[in-house]
Amino acid sequence: MKKRLQAIIDWIEPHDRIIDIGSDHLIIPNHLIDQGITSLVFASDINDGPLQSMKQSRQDRNIIILRSDGLKDVDHELDGAIIAGMGGRLIQRILEESLERFKHMKYIIVQPMQQIEELRQYLQDHFTITAERLVSEDGKIYHVIKLISGQDDYDVILTKGLAPKQELSQYYAHQLQHWRRLLPRVSAERRSQIEQRIARLERANML
Repeated sequence: MKKRLQAIIDWIEPHDRIIDIGSDHLIIPNHLIDQGITSLVFASDINDGPLQSMKQSRQDRNIIILRSDGLKDVDHELDGAIIAGMGGRLIQRILEESLERFKHMKYIIVQPMQQIEELRQYLQDHFTITAERLVSEDGKIYHVIKLISGQDDYDVILTKGLAPKQELSQYYAHQLQHWRRLLPRVSAERRSQIEQRIARLERANML
């Protein structure tokens, strides 16, 4: 089990009715059923390829496979949702198109692959982050974020500080390396913005 997927599973509450949006190979749904964490899981996708992959990977009839773009064609009552392995903009679109339904869930777990700051800006206006992990895997750092309904206020660059200190330090070091490497190659206007970002990351990394 990949560490970033295990981080998601660790936050699923027993007996909840969960949907894994864009589940693909059903790794999380199969594990939730196999370990007795939940007795019924929904998995959805809009495309034929992933849906066929789900059917081949399903290990239990209590995993219900649905064709749906996000929650648009999902009529079942749900306690929570997982939206993982997608870009931040796609996650934002899925949330926005069914916002009221998501807000009535106990929690949502998201794991964006790109556009993380853009997604955080959106989440700040609609949700409260209750937990966060920064998982290092295969040379990358993955953000795993648990949400509930309600507005929040936090720094979209520095994360909310809910992740363990060791994970935060590793993330800040990774970000500092990235922006320092980029700095000599940008325009003067862009340079000022990046220098400010580096200064904020350096201050955060010293806390």
